[in-house]
Amino acid sequence: MPLPYNRPWLIELADQQWFPPYLRIPVYEMLTYIWTHRIPLLQSKAPYERAAQILETIIENAINESGRLGSSLGNDDVRVVDFGSGAGGPLGKIERWINRRRTDKSKPPIPFYLTDLYPMPQSTLSNSSPSSSSLVYLPESVDALRAPMSVTSRRHLRTFFLSFHHFNEEQARGVIVDAMRSAEGLCIFELQECNFGSAMMIFLLAPLTWIFIPFQSPNIRTLIFTYLIPLIPFILVLDGLISVYRTRSPSHILHLANLANLSLALEGEDKVIGDMDWKWEHGAERHTWPFGQLVWVVGRRDWSDNNGNATETETEEESYSEAEHGA
Repeated sequence: MPLPYNRPWLIELADQQWFPPYLRIPVYEMLTYIWTHRIPLLQSKAPYERAAQILETIIENAINESGRLGSSLGNDDVRVVDFGSGAGGPLGKIERWINRRRTDKSKPPIPFYLTDLYPMPQSTLSNSSPSSSSLVYLPESVDALRAPMSVTSRRHLRTFFLSFHHFNEEQARGVIVDAMRSAEGLCIFELQECNFGSAMMIFLLAPLTWIFIPFQSPNIRTLIFTYLIPLIPFILVLDGLISVYRTRSPSHILHLANLANLSLALEGEDKVIGDMDWKWEHGAERHTWPFGQLVWVVGRRDWSDNNGNATETETEEESYSEAEHGA
């Protein structure tokens, strides 16, 4: 079935296998730094904290709803599996934020698993990568369109932090289909929207790179390609603009979710997943003044009702509205 919203496909240089590691690694480290540190005056908190708050709520809701309705899976038997993790990104900080709060409440920690189609060597993982027993980077290749049994055999939530826009239309629908087959929920987080304001914010990456690179223990080559031959700032801006161009709106993702439901029905797999409805939520909040927006779309199995409809909730700056969508 042809999909709407088709655009010419552009590539991000740092994601290509042929891209030199001595440029790719500083680019990834800078992106991780932007995720995990607060920029004075422009941010009230680091972006990862906002994402962690949202993910914590999703985890608690998944545990509470299935437990309240008598799920045989066990209230706390859930884990988070991140796809397209790259060098680790914000997951180390997010895992520590969530599990520290769970420990304070005398709750067991949630296991976090990082995966990628092309796993990064341990030596190149960012500082926010595995540092606790609750955070593991799977060394094998994991395809988000065909998750292996090591992922699907246990109850889990799937997350995509700044990675869902890397998939083309067919792949994005396939990602949602595969999640609906076996996951408890699907959580998509982006630090940008496809609009002029986000594009303008991307240009901040160049001066921010010049300011923050010294705090990342750079080697001589990184310093050369930051200041003397500024390829690293250039690539961050270029790839950032392409990310803005490729980022889907929540309504676009919900459209893909409806197509994923249709694909499962046509394949006869609606019976396999028990005709289970999915409940979708989406929202946005500012992470950087003036135009930086954290946007999320979350789909979860709807344990509360099985009436053939999926509930969509839109969240922005603490306001809520509900609408009914046919799945």
